[in-house]
Amino acid sequence: MLLVLTYTATSLNSTSLLDWALPDQLVFSTISALLRVSNENSTYGEQATAAIFSFISEMVERTHSSTCKYVGVGLPGNTHSLLALDVLTQIMPSLHGFYRAISSTSFSWSLSQWQTLTLYLRKLCSPSIIDRLNHLAVDILQKENADANTFRHVQTLVSRYVAQGRPLSGYFVVCCVLETKWTVLAQALAPPMSTRNPVVEAAAANKAWLSLTRSAARELEIEDQDIKDLLKLTIKYAMQCFTDLLTQIEEMEVEPVIDTYAWETMSESLVSNLFPMLSGLPFIDFLETCINLLPGSTGS
Repeated sequence: MLLVLTYTATSLNSTSLLDWALPDQLVFSTISALLRVSNENSTYGEQATAAIFSFISEMVERTHSSTCKYVGVGLPGNTHSLLALDVLTQIMPSLHGFYRAISSTSFSWSLSQWQTLTLYLRKLCSPSIIDRLNHLAVDILQKENADANTFRHVQTLVSRYVAQGRPLSGYFVVCCVLETKWTVLAQALAPPMSTRNPVVEAAAANKAWLSLTRSAARELEIEDQDIKDLLKLTIKYAMQCFTDLLTQIEEMEVEPVIDTYAWETMSESLVSNLFPMLSGLPFIDFLETCINLLPGSTGS
């Protein structure tokens, strides 16, 4: 516990954290501290990752419950079980802090850990949750009758994140989920040579990406059929996202809005990392597999 507190204090002193809300900072510091402690002493690895999985499970469940409607006591009409204000000011920054911690802290993840994390995170990509998160500000103003001070606070928070290129929207949550998944998977394919690094934004993601572009990923014998099936589903979802991006850009007459950032992530992420996982397929066969997975393909 002392080591975790020490690493957390160190992370909180980072000047890069000044741009983010307090829930964001706390989650980033705590998750990155757990990973760094595990890097120093592998005996804590299982406990640390279990705590991380427990946290993200809770965040996903709270986000998911916010899509369930009920008649709130003291609130007009139907409302959500978790107020939009709480989701926008607490849950969304926390999810962003989680994404930053995973993408910034090098760690030797395993495929089974990637599977566990993916099964939790995929729930955040459901259409109902994405739509809900895209309309939080409107719900706060129209459905929760926020007063002027509250809405001013919301505007300040959202503007603060948008200024950093991080819109607090459902589309951006998709981006965070995808980049988190690919960062973990990339490190499972190419374990980091060193995990003793200072806290730098996206350091783990960038190092994993460079490692995979410069050298072949290690060969892994995947015997678990569930993992194989999940990898294939991940490829299919990645291809769908990229297809949506291309379609959206083709239909636009102006520069894409910042929310497109969520889909742009696909050009650097999951598909390229999943190639080595497909039973050693030659690259041309892999491309054919991807084409067959595209919507509208005769092979899909």
